[in-house]
Amino acid sequence: MSDTDATLTKILSIEVTDLPPIVAAALESTDMMSALKKQLLKGAEQVDLDSIFGAIVEKLHALLELDLSDVVLAAWNKYELLSEYRDEEKYPPDESVLVTLAKHSLSSEHRPSIQVLANDKEIGELTVTINLTLHLEGAVLRVQDKRVREIRLGEVGGEGRIACEEIEIVSREFDPKSLPGAIILDPGWEIPANPAPQ
Repeated sequence: MSDTDATLTKILSIEVTDLPPIVAAALESTDMMSALKKQLLKGAEQVDLDSIFGAIVEKLHALLELDLSDVVLAAWNKYELLSEYRDEEKYPPDESVLVTLAKHSLSSEHRPSIQVLANDKEIGELTVTINLTLHLEGAVLRVQDKRVREIRLGEVGGEGRIACEEIEIVSREFDPKSLPGAIILDPGWEIPANPAPQ
């Protein structure tokens, strides 16, 4: 639950209405479209291209609703920034502690994919590449019982690039802006004992 709107689509100002022409260009750049057309030419199997296209656009928009809390938690885990808060002697389980993080930057890459089915058969896959650099200042976490329970991101700036099958959806920098409100994590994100490299 969150009372802040900290998603990728918001910070990069991506509108769902911007996506259809990009998805169309991405499809034309793959073998998937010719596979769809072959199925249409068979005649025996009817393929509703409009429905498939609409479903791809909808799924792509859902992928871009990536919550910034997921991005920052993965990065903080990678750099073991929070591992000391697993110490129950210093930080008893019944006590909350507020952790203020120094100004810092982090980078991440995500490569989700969308499987495309026609008549219950997979005919292809679209890969989405998300490269994100965030500059954070004033981030505060509430930690209790080895878990991050709440995140206040403070001020966030940076840059992002998103592509679908190498067709660029957006590439832009965004000036630092305050993201008021809190991201409540319930039951909380457990701080790992031995963070694995991400």
